[in-house]
Amino acid sequence: MSDPNRAVLERHLLTNGGDANNLARALSKAPKYMRKMFRAKHRQGSTSPTMWGKPNGKLDKQQRAALLAEFCADNAAELRDLDCDPIVQRMLAKLPTADTPAPAPEPTPAPEPAPAPAAEQPVQRSVEVDPQFAAVHSALGIQQAVAAALEAEREALTARIRSDLQIVRYEVHDAGKVRVVDGLKHECFEHTLDIMTAGQSPWLYGPSGTGKTSLAAQLAAALGVRYAGISASPGMSSAEFDGWLLPIGEHGRFEHVESVCLDFMANGGLFLIDEIANLPADVAAKLNMLLANGETWISKRFDNPHLKVHKDFYLVAADNTAGRGGDRRFVRQQQDSALRNRFTFVRVGYDSAMEQQLFGDDRVWLERVWALRTQAAQVKLVEEVGLRQIKQGYLMRKTHGADKYPVERCLDMITAGWSDDDRAKVGVAA
Repeated sequence: MSDPNRAVLERHLLTNGGDANNLARALSKAPKYMRKMFRAKHRQGSTSPTMWGKPNGKLDKQQRAALLAEFCADNAAELRDLDCDPIVQRMLAKLPTADTPAPAPEPTPAPEPAPAPAAEQPVQRSVEVDPQFAAVHSALGIQQAVAAALEAEREALTARIRSDLQIVRYEVHDAGKVRVVDGLKHECFEHTLDIMTAGQSPWLYGPSGTGKTSLAAQLAAALGVRYAGISASPGMSSAEFDGWLLPIGEHGRFEHVESVCLDFMANGGLFLIDEIANLPADVAAKLNMLLANGETWISKRFDNPHLKVHKDFYLVAADNTAGRGGDRRFVRQQQDSALRNRFTFVRVGYDSAMEQQLFGDDRVWLERVWALRTQAAQVKLVEEVGLRQIKQGYLMRKTHGADKYPVERCLDMITAGWSDDDRAKVGVAA
C-alpha cells in the first residue's frame, strides 16, 4: 500500500473511531506472527503493555489511527490473501490499491467571509416497524406514564404528611427573641415547652403513634437548638452517654471518644432518649449521675474529667410507659425513683384535632378509624390505632382511589397483624 493510500486510511480511522475499534478487534483473529507484530508496534508509543484489541491509554486517537494504518500498509498483501475477519476485508477493499494513483491535492481557495451556518436539516429515515411491536411499545408507554403519575401523587401526599401540612405557625418568645415554628402541634406542645423553659426535663409517655418523637423534634426547633437522640435497649452500654475508651492513640494508647450525648451536654442541644424504660439498671444509674446538679465527672476522660453542663442542654425522655414496669401491652424495665424523679411526666395521648387537620379531607376513613380505636379500648385490646395506622389507610385511598381501597379493605390491612379473636371483637371480618 502506497503512502497516499495509507494516509487515506489514517484519516478514515481518525474520523471514524468505531471503525478503528472494529479493525483492532478483527486483527486479533489474524495469525499469531501478525498479532506479535501488531503488539510490538502498539508498544512503541507506550511505556506499559496493552491487551490485544483494546486501545492503550497512553496513545491518543491520532497515534492509534496512524499505528493501525501503518500496520495495514505494511501487511496489506498478507491481510488480503488471508481468510481474515470480514470487517478487515471490507475496510481493505475500500482502500485504493498500490496501482491506483493517489488523488491530486485540491487547490486551496482564497479565504472568503464565512457565511452564516445554515440550520442543519434532520435526516429522514424510513424505518419499518412491526405493528405488534408498536402496539406493545405503546401500551408499555401508557402503563409507565400512569405509574409515574401515581408515584408522583404518592410522594406528594407523603411529603404533606411528613411536613405536618405546614399550615400552623407558632411563635415562641424567649428572652426577647421570637422564633416561629411551622407545622401542626400536639395539644401538649405548649405545656411541654413551658416545662423545659423552666429548667425541667420532660418524660413523654403514652400509646404508640401519638407523635412523641415528632414532638421532641418540634421542641428543639422552638428552642432554637440542634436535635439528636438514641433508642434505649436492654443490652445497651453506658458508653452511649459517657463515651468510649478505645486504643486509638499512639502505640495503641487508650483514648476517650466522646458520645453524642456528652457533646450535647458540653455544647448545647436537645437530646432525646427514646424507649427510656428499656434502660438497664447500671446504665440508668450512670445517666442519673450525669444529670446531677448541672455538672458531672467523666472517669474515662483522664485529661479533663470535669464537665459543666451547657445552659442550652435539654434532655427529653419518651416511652410508652411511665417507667413503672411493663403492662399487658409493653415489655419494659422498672426504673427506680432516683431516675424517674429527674423528670416531669407528660402524658401524650391521641390528639383528634391534629388528626382532623391531617386527614380530615377523607372524613369517611377518619371516622371509621376513630370508631375502631374506641372499640379496641372498650374491649381492652393490646392493639392500638394511632397516627401510623390512620396514615397507612389514608395514603392507600388517596394514591389508588377509594373505589379500589374502600374503608373495609383498609381496615383489614391495618389490622392484618391482629389475632382473629381481636379482629372479631371490633367487628373486622377475619
